[in-house]
Amino acid sequence: MFTRITHAAFEVKDCTASARFYQDHFGFVKRMEMDSSSPGLEKIIFLTLGNTELELLQTSHSRPISGCHISLGTDAFDGDFRRLSEAGVKVGLQPVAASSGRKRAVFLGPDGEEIEIIG
Repeated sequence: MFTRITHAAFEVKDCTASARFYQDHFGFVKRMEMDSSSPGLEKIIFLTLGNTELELLQTSHSRPISGCHISLGTDAFDGDFRRLSEAGVKVGLQPVAASSGRKRAVFLGPDGEEIEIIG
């Protein structure tokens, strides 16, 4: 029986820049970085946040990310939204009420990927 999602992955133009973005703005920690010998795949970086991993894949054919997002929970929604906005992280969706009664908003990553925050 499956018990959890082990990680999510995004293809990105620049692994190093994307990793720095997630570390600086969302608190991810770099777990591993490696070059790849697979055709079309140049570099891989694994980032962790609690029990969650994000895999960044730098490819020679990187294309805009579409239809995928990650969602991060916060216990300080208003403060985190304000901090990210003031840091210049692009807002994709202003805060709205989530179906659970909490708030949600969406920010955009370096390659257009959506980063939802819920709190």
